[in-house]
Amino acid sequence: MNTKLAARWAGAFYFLIIAGAILTLIFIDSALIVAGDTEATVNNIRAKEFLYRVGVAADTIMFCQVVLLTVFLYRTEDSQ
Repeated sequence: MNTKLAARWAGAFYFLIIAGAILTLIFIDSALIVAGDTEATVNNIRAKEFLYRVGVAADTIMFCQVVLLTVFLYRTEDSQ
């Protein structure tokens, strides 16, 4: 794989990670987490279990994207 293609893939993964993190914080975390009230947070998670599972899945996908980003950044450095 050439350096330019690896850099483009790395940029795409940067974009996906940032977009996913912003959307997760806006739509999922804000609907579940109540600052300073652990009991209310637990009750929100119990009441919105599907939303909680979507958040866990989104975080797992973002973790995989970070791993792939690392691989593509390594390939850009390794090619030079």
